[in-house]
Amino acid sequence: MDITIKNLKNVVQHPVSFSFYRAGMFFYKTYDGQEFGVPIDDIGNATLLNTDKGIYFMRWMRKWGK
Repeated sequence: MDITIKNLKNVVQHPVSFSFYRAGMFFYKTYDGQEFGVPIDDIGNATLLNTDKGIYFMRWMRKWGK
């Protein structure tokens, strides 16, 4: 994964878009093509949109960037 703390600030300024669902994970893609997963257990009652603000997903981008 290429999302690093160094470029995370830039990545979250752009929208993310839904890519696919597999094995309990919703995968989203950043504006520059990097993918990260959001566990279904973390969603709760939230609504996942096809395209959304990147800042809302910073928590999961940071986890995948390690």
